[in-house]
Amino acid sequence: MEATDKKRITIEQIGIRYGLILAGANIGFFLLMSLLGLEERSWLRFFNLVFIFFVVYKGLQYFKHHTRSYWTYFKGLGVGMVILLVGALIFSIFIGAYSWLNPGFIEAVQGNLPLNVTFGPLVLAMLVFLETMIYGFILTFACMQRLKTSHMQDSVHNY
Repeated sequence: MEATDKKRITIEQIGIRYGLILAGANIGFFLLMSLLGLEERSWLRFFNLVFIFFVVYKGLQYFKHHTRSYWTYFKGLGVGMVILLVGALIFSIFIGAYSWLNPGFIEAVQGNLPLNVTFGPLVLAMLVFLETMIYGFILTFACMQRLKTSHMQDSVHNY
């Protein structure tokens, strides 16, 4: 095995590392809002978009910098998706556990909805997962527009 093989960065490594960072940022922000008594204000969840954008962008930037020889647009999208899957899964499990331990949280969330619907911790966790994945998918595309290389640059790097 050559020395370069030992240092090869994979999509999964970056995805897990930055996915854990994303989950930590979302959980930390939620706990801070909880300490301040603001966890029931559903509009504050849009601040998570800032975390998603920043963490995905930094993860893609790191991957691009360390894998310049095999960086492609679709590999970048793959990195973004793994980051989102890890981060969204951990954060949704946390929200599900929090809402199971604190039923008043679910009641407050349901009270903020325009429809008269009821749901439990599992449904809330799935909604958080889907919301993170959908917004994250869109933000990953936005990040890739900034980080993509043109075909001309790719052909120059390959020779």
